Amino acid sequence: MKYYAASRLSVFDVKWAKQYYVNESFYTYHYNPYYQLIMVSEGPVYLQVENEKFILEAGETFLLNPWERHMGWRKPEGASAFFWVQFSPDPPFKELDTSTKPISEYEILHAEKNELRTTTTSDADQLLIPRRFKPSQRFKILNHFEDLDKEMKHPVGYFRFRLTQHLCKILEIISTDLLEQNFQTITLPGSYHIYRQLLSFFHDFYQTDLTKEVIEKKMNRSYEHVSQVFKKHSGMNIVHYIHQLRIQRAKHLLVESSLSIQEIAREIGIEDPFYFSKIFKQLEGMPPSKYRENNSRQR
Repeated sequence: MKYYAASRLSVFDVKWAKQYYVNESFYTYHYNPYYQLIMVSEGPVYLQVENEKFILEAGETFLLNPWERHMGWRKPEGASAFFWVQFSPDPPFKELDTSTKPISEYEILHAEKNELRTTTTSDADQLLIPRRFKPSQRFKILNHFEDLDKEMKHPVGYFRFRLTQHLCKILEIISTDLLEQNFQTITLPGSYHIYRQLLSFFHDFYQTDLTKEVIEKKMNRSYEHVSQVFKKHSGMNIVHYIHQLRIQRAKHLLVESSLSIQEIAREIGIEDPFYFSKIFKQLEGMPPSKYRENNSRQR
């Protein structure tokens, strides 16, 4: 079984969508330059992809790669139909190697670094998309495919935006269904909830005096414990992250305001302007005055 990973940050562009009733034209090879997701509404559908033959039952989904040859290889005895949607994801899907590593061992959820406000890392949760799948929530997916078909037949206003919404919901339902069927747990660990509470608190009050006592009182836990939790999920210590938040705000004020260095230091919760300059240079590689000068010239 093939599996594909799609970044949570992917941009999806729906090209075409339709419900197709199997007829004589299905028995010649088809190609298209986009990914194509099909879902069988009436089955079976006898699908050949390159040299591999499949019998898809009603409710099954199948993902075709760009330019992958496909056709029908046998005529069904009764009615046979499927919905299809062609789309392009940016970045493209990444095929996962399951020959040496079982799919259940892939780390695909909860990319913690995305929680940090000071980072622009591309680290992101991944949606796991199976090549072939029979989701338990197939009727919900069929409803979205019907909506895709309607939007394509009667394009009005921001119909392309709505097409993308329906596709994303289909992929989310399939991915969640796959997780629930194949992974032992998809819930967040208790420490992650503590981590999220810490981040929310720091984001709101980083400009105040966040002593150990203040943090302990807010979290109702020892500072040592919350420090370990924060380091586990963020990869840095609490003091360093608070410094990052303060300097992030200082950079904005240096460029967008006429406040003095001393006033900016106080604004972000640092009374000593010399200490502020020291921290700023450690994180940005230059003193705040130089940063202001460089960025003022670019405006």
